[in-house]
Amino acid sequence: MHPRTKRHPLPQILLALTVLINLLSACGSGGADETAKANQLIAEANTAIDAGNVSALAASKKNDWIFQEIRDTTFADDKVRLKAAATETIDGFNQSALKFREAARKFEEANRLRVNDKFKEYLLLKSQEFNRNAEKMETAAAIPQAVLDSDTIETLRQKFDENKTRYEQLEKEGKDLADRAEKVRAENKDQFQSDNANK
Repeated sequence: MHPRTKRHPLPQILLALTVLINLLSACGSGGADETAKANQLIAEANTAIDAGNVSALAASKKNDWIFQEIRDTTFADDKVRLKAAATETIDGFNQSALKFREAARKFEEANRLRVNDKFKEYLLLKSQEFNRNAEKMETAAAIPQAVLDSDTIETLRQKFDENKTRYEQLEKEGKDLADRAEKVRAENKDQFQSDNANK
């Protein structure tokens, strides 16, 4: 079994867009309100998330193909033959990580603005979630990197198992953070306004 990326970027985007559209009444009016700036940062985070998911999905498919092509008896030859594909896969996972870190920075920046406290909590959790997702993609990149770095199939299996364990832990942590963020939003609907986009 090989690491898989989340294959449903749309709910992430819709959730953040729901907040973007509906948050206007969550903060008080007046000169101190920075909701408009927060909304812009959320929109930028959504763009980064979308790009990160596209890169991750393409890299995941290529990673699966690489491991389907490797045979115990021909590993040395397979390693040479698959070098270009492994390099492209590494680049794809790393590009995804960069986009997820960009999204995390946008959520963190929005969290520092003068907005509703519960919304601040939500934004902080989303920032932490996408930092974990970025780490997960960096760990995923280490798997095709192991193909290039391993001299034997046994070494590859050991590196694969180590990275797979780390990947699964980061995936769990990211999901937990996503669930906590959703709980904050769900329990404070009055402060996030109506949730028309999720009907």
